Amino acid sequence: MHLPKANRLEEARSSAYDLSCRIVARAQQQGTLRDDVTAEDIAILIWANTRIIQATRSVAPRAWQRHLGLMLDAFRAERASSLPEPPMCPAEVCQAMLTLGDSGFPGG
Repeated sequence: MHLPKANRLEEARSSAYDLSCRIVARAQQQGTLRDDVTAEDIAILIWANTRIIQATRSVAPRAWQRHLGLMLDAFRAERASSLPEPPMCPAEVCQAMLTLGDSGFPGG
């Protein structure tokens, strides 16, 4: 997300995105990550997991670990199959986060 006059925050966000891109590329070069996974896919995975943490915190505080494990397994190259949609671009992910943030959901 972008905040006015939040230069350090924007620098940290940009640095984290660049690091995500490098991690994705390295894992794909090693053959462990699906070729069609993007840094935006990873961002959405993390975003989704924060919602799971919020929802299960008082009921099953470690449930997020199972969901994360399932999702990471789905990203493995040896499990790859054709996907029905292309990945979201960075601008679409940003807009989606802003939309959810304005929706009134807790934590949004």
